[in-house]
Amino acid sequence: MKEKATFILVFLKRFLILMLLFSISRILFFCENTSFFGSNNVSENFLCFASGLRFDLSALLTINLPSLLLILIAQVSFWIYPTRLEKMIAITVKTETLFFYIVNSAALILNFIDIYNFKYMLKRIGFNIMFFFRTGDGAFNILLSGIVQYWWGLILFGLFIWGWMYVNKKFASYNIKTLTPKRPSIIYSIIMVALLAAFTVIGIRGGFQLRPISVVSAIEGGNPNNAQFVMNSPFCFIQAMILPTVKDKKYMTDAEAKKIFNNTFTPRQNENTKKKNLCIIIVESLSWEALEMGGNKKKSAKFLDSLAKHSMVFKRMYANGKQSIDGIPAILSGFPGLMDEPYLTSTYASNQLTSIASLLKPQGYHSSFFHGGKTGTMNFDKYAKGVGFENYYGKEDYPDQNQFDGHWGIWDKPFLQYYADNLDKMPKPFVSSVFTLSSHPPYAIPKDEMNIYNDIENPFLNTIHYTDDALKLFFDKIKTTDWYHNTKFVIVADHIGELGGDKGRKELYHIPCIVFDPENPVANDIYSLTQQTDILPFLCEQYGINHNILTWGNYNKPNSFSISYMSSSYQLIMGNSVLVSDGETVLNYYNDTTDLINHTQAEMLKFMQAYIQQYNMGILDNKLVWR
Repeated sequence: MKEKATFILVFLKRFLILMLLFSISRILFFCENTSFFGSNNVSENFLCFASGLRFDLSALLTINLPSLLLILIAQVSFWIYPTRLEKMIAITVKTETLFFYIVNSAALILNFIDIYNFKYMLKRIGFNIMFFFRTGDGAFNILLSGIVQYWWGLILFGLFIWGWMYVNKKFASYNIKTLTPKRPSIIYSIIMVALLAAFTVIGIRGGFQLRPISVVSAIEGGNPNNAQFVMNSPFCFIQAMILPTVKDKKYMTDAEAKKIFNNTFTPRQNENTKKKNLCIIIVESLSWEALEMGGNKKKSAKFLDSLAKHSMVFKRMYANGKQSIDGIPAILSGFPGLMDEPYLTSTYASNQLTSIASLLKPQGYHSSFFHGGKTGTMNFDKYAKGVGFENYYGKEDYPDQNQFDGHWGIWDKPFLQYYADNLDKMPKPFVSSVFTLSSHPPYAIPKDEMNIYNDIENPFLNTIHYTDDALKLFFDKIKTTDWYHNTKFVIVADHIGELGGDKGRKELYHIPCIVFDPENPVANDIYSLTQQTDILPFLCEQYGINHNILTWGNYNKPNSFSISYMSSSYQLIMGNSVLVSDGETVLNYYNDTTDLINHTQAEMLKFMQAYIQQYNMGILDNKLVWR
């Protein structure tokens, strides 16, 4: 007996199965990352899950538009001439089936990767996975090591895909010979196609609201972190791919914006400025919580904690981003990454930027940048050259390639010893920066030292312990040199590691910054609110830069603030208050429990708009340096 079925009906069955699989992957995502969302409110979690269905619908309809078009062609052809066009219909259906499985398998892969990857990135992968793989072979090594580390996840995904294909074959397969060849009426056909088109348009838009849903639409229950639970990775991928990275914003006149936030910085002149060397050590993923002074009782960073007792310590410093590729320009150039795409891989990467190296060059400073990763990783080599660093040293420059960690680059211990040797030979005065890498996922430790660094339950803290020892050995080696006491050391994180997820979005950016001067080893705790972009203007005053620069921080500005960006929304910390907004709509606002002053929601939104307007204009018009 022939079924009264249609190609469209079979497609809809397949679509419903996909919706179910997306829901299952969302549940797995939530269970694996519960600490990040930190909500025990069952009704709020259910609301997030239910809201996620329309994001699933939007993403799946978008990526399956070609499939839907092919099925419509096959369906209409079948209605017109079911026998004469049988071969053409069969080819169309086979093409659609191949496309359907390829594109939806890719979508499911993105969702599955995020189940485990989210704890490191703290945001959905989205289109930025393309930029990640574009920044060097290290990305593929990390992918391979991730597969090895989560081999059981790969098996689970394989079973997931097999089950999906089995269910499709059993309950939602196309079979031309079982379809009823009876031609429907013209009116029925028009109504069917019109309803399907309307459903598709409404589904992609996410409903009947004025604007289509976006990343910001995913925030539920007043908690911006919920957006990651509500969304799915293919949706983020599509959004980032089709929307412009930077938009020209005009919230007010340029004069008004400049009055609210003036990005021109004039360093105060210090007559006692001494021509000291400058060494900036950027430690991969060094969370504030990883230090004893940040609340960690595991003593995984004994050396840094001891050094802090003889240093200037910025205790309320916040990172401007969540990735290394954003942290390096924020620290060395004072330029934050407030875009979906990393600035260093964007179309704006050729814009002119300043840096501490270019600013100190007129004073006769030799400059260098060291990173144990492969040259080309995250475009750090091109960035360093573009902002005035004379020399770049990467993995290939290290003399013993047997010290390669198999993932990112050279282990921190040997590479920091290599760095010490090079600093000793370097012309003086110098400004130099080194970026460590061992405390990056997958948190590998040299095999012959694993028994030393496996005493802490958290793998991340074990690698912090390893890097901390590497820094101790580095300082032990250079303290006997004739230039050591004439050098200032800045030790700061590029972003936090996987800690901090249970303390709200604010703590996802809390990092340490230690300024150590061997000539004046005095403790000086700074409690004012600071951010990575304040390091450059701070150093400009310390080193006697006597001309204006453009700065995106709050150093010596009337308002103490920190700004960051994640999932199409900005977080502004100002004094005691925290505001999360897309620049127009307030998504979250609260006052913290610190001793700083409160700011109103309206005041903070106005400040954020003035900041965004100048930031975006600076990028679009290539006006990021003082002229």
